[in-house]
Amino acid sequence: MKIEARKLKGIIDEAVTTTFSTMVFADVFPADPDPEYFSQTAGGAKIPEKKGLVSASLDITNPVYLTLQLIMRQPMAAQVTDNLLGLDEEADPPPEKIRDAVGELLNTIAGMMAKHLTPEGETFEISLPVLSEAAPPLEDDKTVVGYFMMDDTHLFTLAVRGDAL
Repeated sequence: MKIEARKLKGIIDEAVTTTFSTMVFADVFPADPDPEYFSQTAGGAKIPEKKGLVSASLDITNPVYLTLQLIMRQPMAAQVTDNLLGLDEEADPPPEKIRDAVGELLNTIAGMMAKHLTPEGETFEISLPVLSEAAPPLEDDKTVVGYFMMDDTHLFTLAVRGDAL
């Protein structure tokens, strides 16, 4: 199954904005790529201090093989975790809670995307999320990258890579 990059980008945009709106209660919108990738400023907004990246990746393995990678800075991951789990925003959540929250977000995004990509009457399969510190994704002819802004302060990406592109 071949997927047109423009169609996949639309699916990415819808899955990410819907997931963040319903699970994190945050406004998310597609953004222009930052040439310095997660620089101190993005889209005219100041990103809080430069901290490490948090990344989750998983594979959609049926009906098409795609690898998804969600990447954000640690301050955003902490805010997402607080919102998702209803935690006190005074203290950073524990690292295991951040990993669980970011993994769950990616799992939900992948499920929404897989529904759009799966022919009616067929099932899709998704692997478990793997969390890591990550470098920014490469953009090439087998990768579609969606750049997003959350609450006008946090730039993040969802990269989708696969031979079907």
